[in-house]
Amino acid sequence: MNHALYIFNPESDLALADNSPTYLPPNKITQMKNDLSTLPYWYAPEGSYTSIEEIAASKNTPCHIEPWGWNKALIHRLKKANIPASLYPDEQQIECLRQLSHRSTAIKTLDQLPSDPFYCGSTIELYKQDDIHTFVDSHPNSLLKSPWSGSGKGLCFVHQKLTSPQISWCQKVLKQQRSIIAETIYNKETDFAMEFYADKRGNILFAGYSLFFTDKKGAYQESLLASNDEITNRLSAYIPISTLKSLEQQLLQVLPNIINKQYTGYFGIDMMICKFTEPPIYRIHPCVELNLRMTMGMVARLLTDKYLSDKATGRFLIHYTSQPSILSKQDEQLRHTYPLQREPDNRIKSGYLALTPITPFTHFQARLFAHSKN
Repeated sequence: MNHALYIFNPESDLALADNSPTYLPPNKITQMKNDLSTLPYWYAPEGSYTSIEEIAASKNTPCHIEPWGWNKALIHRLKKANIPASLYPDEQQIECLRQLSHRSTAIKTLDQLPSDPFYCGSTIELYKQDDIHTFVDSHPNSLLKSPWSGSGKGLCFVHQKLTSPQISWCQKVLKQQRSIIAETIYNKETDFAMEFYADKRGNILFAGYSLFFTDKKGAYQESLLASNDEITNRLSAYIPISTLKSLEQQLLQVLPNIINKQYTGYFGIDMMICKFTEPPIYRIHPCVELNLRMTMGMVARLLTDKYLSDKATGRFLIHYTSQPSILSKQDEQLRHTYPLQREPDNRIKSGYLALTPITPFTHFQARLFAHSKN
């Protein structure tokens, strides 16, 4: 039997920023990685492994490796476990992937899209402190981003002028990563994403929509579980569906040249709908981020398509508690309050489902909530 290896390594973006084979993530990210390590079971082929240690102990050789994201630290772990080098990128390939994961790739994507009255978004890469001050002076509400960082990390929200801590942050990023990505802060109405898959032949395939929610700092909170049609119908309250479909096709034309056969796997483009005072009142920012890795939005898409009844919608979220002792009690109460109901074909129509296990030391848990459509 062929065994694939699916790895949940949410520290991947931070590891790309560090760019060291011996990178160690912060304790909280390590906790998340360990607590949610089995999350890929829900979308991986049957018989897959979800940890390097597990497959090494089994004496099996994986036929395929699908991590959350590639980076030098992961390659180092695979080498130490004597995983065949043919199954992961070499040094040159991993450097190409790192450069593609640079936030300037989002700028290139924006630049190659045709102009459209329903599009907005202007982003620039800056290399000097003086240029950053100039940008902020001309854009009173600015968002500065480090070229590599994790979800909700490496973001600096500036209002009116740079403060002393923000100046120090800019200096540090410029020293470590050589540039800063700068853009205007828009009046955001909602976040969503288009998900894609890049195959080994260089083809880019559209994989679906995700509609997600973030906190004030831009960190992921949860995703809607709904069909592609339902998500586009929700978005059509702001933007014509024809514009969304046109953007899909434009990206399918643009992305093969940008990815250029250097990546295989799922990836997502985060977008948002922004509100303006002049028509068109609502516009799409068509490339806020390009995440060259697996995404929570894609997990939500796969969960919906694989497990949810077509008569249901739901929520997929990552729950965190600082007190592991209460997690089991919460889980028991949720099971009682929202009992899981399935269709005859075993698809979920309502209720609560724990997607990852709970131990006395668990801080993070993946959860699914479903309810029947009205």
